[in-house]
Amino acid sequence: MDILVSELRNPMAHRTVLELGVPDKMDHSPVVAAGDKGGAVAWYRVRSGYKNDVLVQGFAYDGESFRVPYSATMVTELGDEHAAPPYWPAIAHIDANHYFVVWAEGANPDFFVVGRFVDLGE
Repeated sequence: MDILVSELRNPMAHRTVLELGVPDKMDHSPVVAAGDKGGAVAWYRVRSGYKNDVLVQGFAYDGESFRVPYSATMVTELGDEHAAPPYWPAIAHIDANHYFVVWAEGANPDFFVVGRFVDLGE
């Protein structure tokens, strides 16, 4: 999955493409949280049909350029009963390299919300 990053002051002046995840998977619904020196992206990866896994990957920003020094982390449990339906996840920066990710699990009408703290430290 490619994420296009641009400056807020002049979004057309400079653009950077960050490649997250792996190219041969069906990834969708990315959400971004800004951190102290970069941030993190949470997204879904299709497991089958409407069942998804939740992944998180951090990125760094040194004031001039973005880079992806971290590997993607799968935060969902194994088993179809824990597959996320296709409703957007959410992510919030806590401190340093810590983030909180929230998503829905279960099957209609018995959805429930799951949250997990994730440490994306190097």
